[in-house]
Amino acid sequence: SSTELGMLWECTDSAWQGNHVVFTAALACLILCGATVCNEVFGCRRGGCATWVAQAATLWSFCSNGLDSALLIPGSYNLLLATGSTAGASGLFIGAYFATTPIGATIAWFKMRATWNQALLRRFVVFGMLAQGCCSILLAVAMNRGLALGTHAAWIFIVLRGVSSVFLGLQSITNETMIIHIIPKSQQTTYSLCRFAALQLGNCLAPVFWIMVLHLIPGDSSRHQSTFNMSAACMCIAGTLWCAHGLVSSVVLPLSISKSETQAKAEPVEEISKYEQASSSDKESNKEAAVSSGVASRHGISARDLDMAIQYAFVYEVARSFAVSALEAGTSFLLQVRFSWGEHAIGLGFLVIGTSTLLGSLLVFFSEQKVCMLKSMAVAGVLGSTLLFNVNGSPSWQLLLADSIVYSSMQNVNALLFGLANRAALEGANISVSTITILRMWFMGICKLCGAFFARSVIDKAGQNAYASALLILMAVGCKMAFQVCHLLSPLDESRPQDD
Repeated sequence: SSTELGMLWECTDSAWQGNHVVFTAALACLILCGATVCNEVFGCRRGGCATWVAQAATLWSFCSNGLDSALLIPGSYNLLLATGSTAGASGLFIGAYFATTPIGATIAWFKMRATWNQALLRRFVVFGMLAQGCCSILLAVAMNRGLALGTHAAWIFIVLRGVSSVFLGLQSITNETMIIHIIPKSQQTTYSLCRFAALQLGNCLAPVFWIMVLHLIPGDSSRHQSTFNMSAACMCIAGTLWCAHGLVSSVVLPLSISKSETQAKAEPVEEISKYEQASSSDKESNKEAAVSSGVASRHGISARDLDMAIQYAFVYEVARSFAVSALEAGTSFLLQVRFSWGEHAIGLGFLVIGTSTLLGSLLVFFSEQKVCMLKSMAVAGVLGSTLLFNVNGSPSWQLLLADSIVYSSMQNVNALLFGLANRAALEGANISVSTITILRMWFMGICKLCGAFFARSVIDKAGQNAYASALLILMAVGCKMAFQVCHLLSPLDESRPQDD
């Protein structure tokens, strides 16, 4: 009949447009990868110390990371449901983006720990980004095939997402450690805030791209097919951005690093080249000397207190990673199942949450009393988590308000804490910056995988209040850890006069 022919035409048109988008993105990534390889072999590359351009490129990578991690959240439940999977499986799919990050990070960490070879490590960054972009394109191809993959479609999606995460860890820890060693000690907290602000900017852009894809990919009579096509288009965007960033990093990242002019004027620290050439025995003897002396920094903080503060920051990272992942997965699930929101409305809801977090980052950035701001936001997070409870049918705006407060609190407090933790490592703690970064990767990867699965499974089985109770406990523990770090590292507050 004419109706059946019309339905068939709509399905064919949607599938054809999905194939067209994936083919175009794959071609663009192939061109970008070829240009990057040619630049590495024949092109012009910067040498010497890194410039502000390299630092800006690093912040862009965090923006891309935030975009990629949040891009599929609004449609993840429908996507996995279309494959015949459960709500818990959709949580695993969200958490898979960070689950295997520690594997790639560990590979890079062992190389950095042995001998700092800048020429090799910058290739970890460049080719890690290219590989991550190619994995996103492969995931887009798989999603575009949809139900043709059979009953194992959900696990194929989760595995491909996890493989992409390996290359994320490989390039991100190298990139971050490289920049941390270049910028001055006194600017570590400011850089950490900028890094998290870039991450939140990516989280804000993710729902914008999702809504844009909703309007570009036509609807059809098969809801499942359009869900697969929309998700594939989102992965095409992420893959193209990562490949483009790989090319930019190939151009701007330096072939060697040394103490920048800014550092030379700001503080009398050793050149990185000397640090790179130091033997492991020399580093161990320096650590033992620091411990025996009892004072590890010019601010009068003992090495033991510096180490304790870093450990408290790690405990906060565990609570934050689990809670943030649970919030992302739980909120989209509640909006869709309990409040019957569509994917367009869920995208707008996440845009509101991301924007509020970004505004919170700007507020902290321009604050003159950052430690005081850290304590205030930690307390606000605990109070905001009480709004997550469903009391007498709480409205959807209350859920979004709670998420905006809790998400903004945890992300910005974490930025301040690890800015101070990196500063503590550079001031003489027994834990290096690269070790801090690799441990954060492991904690974040495991907790984000578990948090997303936990949120959707608990809400599905035990209800919203059980989920809210768990987050309230995590926020209380995190608040306690934040106050402990502030107590130990308050002399490093950048709002105070420095001798640097």
